Amino acid sequence: MKFPEFRKDLGKPYLLEAIRDSFGAIRAGRQDREHELRDCLMNGLAGFVLKDRWLFDFGPDGRSRLGSKGNLESLFGVAEVRSSREMLRRLDRLDSSLLRPTFNLLHSRIRRSGMLDDYTLLGDHHLLSLASTEYPTSPSSVCKCCTRGNSRYGSDYFCHRMLIGMICHPDHRQAFPLMPEHIRFGDPGTRSEAEGAAARRCIDNARSEYPRLPLIVLQDGRSKDAAYIRHLAKHDLRFILGAREKDLARILQAGESRVRKLDIREEDGSRHQFRILRDIPLDASRRDLRIHAIDHRETRTDRVRKRHGIEERVKIKNFAWITDLPVDEETLMPIMRVKRSRWRIDREILGTIKDLVESPEPDPFEDLVESPEPDPFENHKNLSNVLACLMVLAFLVDQIESRTCPLFRHILERSVVRDVVSLMRSYAMFRPIKDWETLYRALIRQMNPR
Repeated sequence: MKFPEFRKDLGKPYLLEAIRDSFGAIRAGRQDREHELRDCLMNGLAGFVLKDRWLFDFGPDGRSRLGSKGNLESLFGVAEVRSSREMLRRLDRLDSSLLRPTFNLLHSRIRRSGMLDDYTLLGDHHLLSLASTEYPTSPSSVCKCCTRGNSRYGSDYFCHRMLIGMICHPDHRQAFPLMPEHIRFGDPGTRSEAEGAAARRCIDNARSEYPRLPLIVLQDGRSKDAAYIRHLAKHDLRFILGAREKDLARILQAGESRVRKLDIREEDGSRHQFRILRDIPLDASRRDLRIHAIDHRETRTDRVRKRHGIEERVKIKNFAWITDLPVDEETLMPIMRVKRSRWRIDREILGTIKDLVESPEPDPFEDLVESPEPDPFENHKNLSNVLACLMVLAFLVDQIESRTCPLFRHILERSVVRDVVSLMRSYAMFRPIKDWETLYRALIRQMNPR
């Protein structure tokens, strides 16, 4: 079967070449040579592209499982990395903010390609979804970037937190993440304030990268304070922010005479009951901030097959949010679907990213920790943040490829992503691969032996 070549500037070989050149332009200090730091970064990226932690581990001769002169060079352009300890130490000295030009480079190619033309909604707007995640947990602080959390059982733990902004659409599986903003140890104490500070940095970055793109910010209810909404208005951004039901109930009760009620039934039998209060102040002390408050109740009847027959179950879900978008009978249901799509984005996108961290495979750093030599993770500075950025960068490359590459889409149509990555990793580990096209065509032959 014939396929067109990789799309110029957006195919995986072109993206990895651009990333390698961008890494080569990083100047982290006198101790880091240009090509050595570039190879360390590309090797870390290769570990996340192939979802294989063992790519961070090297044998006594300094060769990785792909071979320092083998597939690691033909697929990722890595010339040589001497040892895993040296690679980790070099990445630890690197400030994660130096990777921002690499993310901006890929997003500039996305913007110029017109790929986002299919991502418009509610007129000509695009959706910027902000979500936070944490990785990994530890009972004690291990580096200066750790933040403290409280579990549901009352115990404290330390972890790394980051907030990711993604250009996405409810009807498309692909999302394009911006560079993650790390919730730093020096941010304000409470979790909502810390995430708000990271969200403001993420919005500044998004607006600098997409200065003219109409954006709608989709976020949960931790960020609906006046200072944050003013920051959104400063950058000419619209918003759909989640709200706690008890707070919204208080607002609706205070303006009961102005509340408009709508009852909408869909063809599948689901019922949507809305209570809408338009053009109200955010609170009594900030009357210049005008919002629309929406309370939504969904009633759905699901048919469940049991041994004795079909059983009907009635499910009721309640949602609440605030927005500055025009709310009427035509825009209400689209706004509701955009707000409800957040759970799918969190599950599919952040779930995929967490799979890269919480892999069931053996930990390649375990032998390093138990080694009598100095532990590279003890008192490290930036290592976790740099690896997290490389992880999100690898995810961005996969999302662009699954949107633009016919070869990769043909492979995904015949298997699930996890099986494709596992098969790709097996080929790359044990067979010499000339380039990415050779690897993809080998995967296609494996799935279609005839």
